[in-house]
Amino acid sequence: FGKAATAMALATAQIVAPSNLPTQGMVITKDDHATPEQMVELSQSHNIDVHFASHPIPDQRSVDHSRQLIDDLRNVNMEDGNGNGNCNSTLIINCISGGGSAAFCSPIPPLGLEHMSQLNSQLLAC
Repeated sequence: FGKAATAMALATAQIVAPSNLPTQGMVITKDDHATPEQMVELSQSHNIDVHFASHPIPDQRSVDHSRQLIDDLRNVNMEDGNGNGNCNSTLIINCISGGGSAAFCSPIPPLGLEHMSQLNSQLLAC
């Protein structure tokens, strides 16, 4: 996640692709920080979805996509790719770039999105 997340995900997927390992994933990036070509390649060739969120102030999309990513990680399928459920070698790669703190925002109560947005605004004013 972050402003360079799309480019990082694409480069990582292209490096992993020759291994023929199954891939899937999620990118959370700033609006307009993914080209249509990048989105198509990530989706069709690598099973990686691109989602957009606000930067530098997090918005509800940041929270929604972050929570989806957390849920996806909790539910990682530990199969070996052949339907066998005894695999303990699922590889998870997390690429974080500038803007990641706004793109990936999952406040835990009693803090909420409003608190995080206000904090980011105050920090930006320094």
